[in-house]
Amino acid sequence: AVVSTQSTGAICNGESTSVYNVSEDRVVATLDRPRTMLMTFSPLNTHLVTWRQYVVDDKTPENTPNVELWNLSSPESPVFSYVKRGQTQWEPEWTEDEFSCMRVCNAELQFFEGNNFKTVAKRLQRDKVGGGFVAPGTGNYHIALYVPSLKGAHAYVQLYLYGSLEKTAAIAHRSFSKCDSVMMKFNKSGRYGIIQAGNDVDKSGTSYYGQTLLYFITTGGESNQIILNKQGPVYSVEWNPAKDEFIVLYGFMPCRATLFNTKCDPIHEFGDGHYNEILFNPQGNMVGLCGFGNLRGKMKFFSMENKKLLSDFTAADTTYFEWCPSGDIFLTGTLSPRLRQDNEFKVWNVSGKVLLHQKVATEETQLWQLKWINSASVLPDPAVPRPLTSQEIAASKPRCHEIPH
Repeated sequence: AVVSTQSTGAICNGESTSVYNVSEDRVVATLDRPRTMLMTFSPLNTHLVTWRQYVVDDKTPENTPNVELWNLSSPESPVFSYVKRGQTQWEPEWTEDEFSCMRVCNAELQFFEGNNFKTVAKRLQRDKVGGGFVAPGTGNYHIALYVPSLKGAHAYVQLYLYGSLEKTAAIAHRSFSKCDSVMMKFNKSGRYGIIQAGNDVDKSGTSYYGQTLLYFITTGGESNQIILNKQGPVYSVEWNPAKDEFIVLYGFMPCRATLFNTKCDPIHEFGDGHYNEILFNPQGNMVGLCGFGNLRGKMKFFSMENKKLLSDFTAADTTYFEWCPSGDIFLTGTLSPRLRQDNEFKVWNVSGKVLLHQKVATEETQLWQLKWINSASVLPDPAVPRPLTSQEIAASKPRCHEIPH
């Protein structure tokens, strides 16, 4: 496992887990955890959270914690640990300033303040808890609680102000009659949230992928369904990191790509295409609509200022994508275990030019993870390339082979 944030990175090599100061190329801490599979840093890099597969054997008795929090200033032993058998919401969530840290339990959300994990500062309790989400922002913190369907009752999401977690103090509420899972994405300020309520089985029989409904919820108490004008699954929903607007990919292939405002009104159509991922650059002035996996790596990039098409090309066998913090180039990779052959990575510019292409040394070598080392400073908006002309767009489309007479 490899993660990095700003100048700090962590690597597990199968023997131990090491934390590095990447800019100084030195080891900050070494943890005796050879089986670490997932890791994440707290927002201010004060703590590292590790997850390893839950097992019971001769050396590991039942209920041995597999999630551990390590204070990087004194990493001799974990400061907090607990059991989390699955990978769904395995990690705790902090507020951006690390004032509070939330952990999802079976029947409650637990909150710890000031990184003091010896005492639970607040609790948000229900008979059953399916998930919790911490909105971005500092000061007036907001918490979303997901309660699954229980004894025939509807599932629901409630939004709370952190200082008022009483059951009757919810500032917004949304219930669902059909729901097996919920994901939630807030905009950068934490004022608006999009709820993805998913059903594993579409009882109408129209979709193999089940059914996903989208709802919009705000800290002002509003709650509305987002109306989509094409039938089929929802593949991706992403907020623009710089503006209060979001894109949804939805509908049977070729899917539709629509930009919405915070009134849930469609304000632009990017056209139908074979997409399943939305990839905004960090500055929010460009976006990639891409089709990975079984969609063969088709990529289209658009300006978010005038919505013009900037480029249209293919990055075949892509299993990983990440923007550079500068927002004008990006990284793609063909990684194991998704694809175990021809592992490689490339650095591209938005126009589709390959700036760097690195293949693995031998066929036996496998490439597992890639990561930009993030800049700690806020970088200016990158220059947006000129849009494609109509002739260039026509030339980029595949041509049918004509059989000679």
